[in-house]
Amino acid sequence: MNTNSYKSNAGNSEGQPTGGAADKIRDRLNNYRKLARDLRNQRQRYDRADPEATLHLREIAEDMAAKEITEAEEYKAISELIQRVEDPDQRATLQLRYLDNSEWPDVNFAMFGDLADFNAKERAYQRRVYRIHSRALLTLAQIVALGE
Repeated sequence: MNTNSYKSNAGNSEGQPTGGAADKIRDRLNNYRKLARDLRNQRQRYDRADPEATLHLREIAEDMAAKEITEAEEYKAISELIQRVEDPDQRATLQLRYLDNSEWPDVNFAMFGDLADFNAKERAYQRRVYRIHSRALLTLAQIVALGE
């Protein structure tokens, strides 16, 4: 086994593989998370804006409308990619993390929180989630490569 390629695919402490196609996938998914978060922030800004500031409200609304279109298109594309992942744990991890915008502890609990030993072994389960995530990114990279 080539240890250099193993190391390059081993990933970091949060289950994110390093190198090449997996990096591109991870960046795309993280950019989607940022876009979704930005859109939520814009909605909150709009809800808190002074109703008398019509120009300000219009600018926020126009910005939100453009981002909603982009977000919806990217959500659909990412969702379709994730649906092509055959492993149910990989698919669920990706859906929870990126489509549902869950934080790592929430992904961990959703995946393994119903197990009797979860509280005693929560850190071990978190590492397992990171490994599943790492494999899922590599799987997505393969799916994208095959589709090109």
